[in-house]
Amino acid sequence: MVSNAVVQLSLGELKDVSLSKQFNLDKEIYLEMIYQKTASLIEASAGVAALLSGKPKEVYMRYGRNLGLAFQMIDDLLDITQDAATLGKPALHDFVEGKTTLPYIYLYEVLSVEEKAKLRSMHTKVLKAEEQAWILSQMKAHKIIEKSYLEAKALIDEAITLMDVQGETALTSIAKEMIERDF
Repeated sequence: MVSNAVVQLSLGELKDVSLSKQFNLDKEIYLEMIYQKTASLIEASAGVAALLSGKPKEVYMRYGRNLGLAFQMIDDLLDITQDAATLGKPALHDFVEGKTTLPYIYLYEVLSVEEKAKLRSMHTKVLKAEEQAWILSQMKAHKIIEKSYLEAKALIDEAITLMDVQGETALTSIAKEMIERDF
């Protein structure tokens, strides 16, 4: 399981680099990439721990998968909502690097034809203050942060339910802390 996760992680990193060369609009490709580069390792870790302790592997793997996917989604949101001092890198840095994360995919879906062209023109470019402000205002106007957060929260809610059934209060607490990070 662990060696497979390492392979998945490597493939995910390659896919992340490859996707940064284009404006990805496919949510499924994004989810596959974040599964590979983040969730696969957490999933495998939870599965191995379950196996070693005689617990139901599939339940714990689902917990780990959901935790990993939600973690990456929240990390992508923090890139948009936090300032450079908090992040340790400039805000909107993922987009400048060419990463089209879930919020940008959702934003693109609701924009007009002209606005879509404007957003595409900013992809992989160092953003001016007014361009950053425009992206943030569009995210706010269309409630993109909330929509993306709710998707991550649904994954965490499922993970919490799975662990509550198993009586795993510590794992439930980890999931709650992860989704409640400041953004």
